[in-house]
Amino acid sequence: RSSDRSRRLPDRPLTGDRWRLFVAAPLPERAAAAAWQALAEVRKRHPEARWLAPDKLHLTLVFLGQTDAREVDRIAGAVASVAARHERYQVATGEGGGRISDRRGGVCWLRLTDGARETVTIALELDRAIGSGTYDAGRPPHPHLTLARGVDQPVLDDLRSAARDVRLSWTADRLVLFRSYTDPRGSRYQELAGFAVQAGARAQQLGAGRYAAQRRLQVVAGNAFAVVD
Repeated sequence: RSSDRSRRLPDRPLTGDRWRLFVAAPLPERAAAAAWQALAEVRKRHPEARWLAPDKLHLTLVFLGQTDAREVDRIAGAVASVAARHERYQVATGEGGGRISDRRGGVCWLRLTDGARETVTIALELDRAIGSGTYDAGRPPHPHLTLARGVDQPVLDDLRSAARDVRLSWTADRLVLFRSYTDPRGSRYQELAGFAVQAGARAQQLGAGRYAAQRRLQVVAGNAFAVVD
């Protein structure tokens, strides 16, 4: 049975072919199911919002956007090298937040109370390793768990209220390079390469796909990064 994540990639990207890419730490299956259940009543009250399904919930680390498909191997290698330098860590959510946009509709999320510092550090390392230039002193990472898009003010207000009684926690243990396919019904994600976060050992390749890096990884001493609280 086929699925978005098992879709067969072309053997070789076409010259000039560009893929919409991002790197994220996906939620484990049990934590994603708990998040879905915890916000069931909010979703019922606001079915018009585009709520992310459990298998799409993740902490975005670096959004790369439209990228030359021939760069996927190199990017996967950079993700693997960062994964090899870090230990899995605990994450927990706190208050709700978001923003409203007249042009594309708003987005809502849960902020992190635990694991924010580790998430920021990994995001900065990935940005440096990939060379994406996503972050700088004026644009630091702001880690959060996105829940829905196409939201308006009533949805955002409702989520903020409901989030006071919601605390989700899980162990972040994977870094994944995703390809995103845009669709009017909501984006679809395909895992290109995934790596276990386990300092002190080789990064274990977990992703499936033509461009998952097949490399022996050495553990590298971590570098110091400025973390913005």
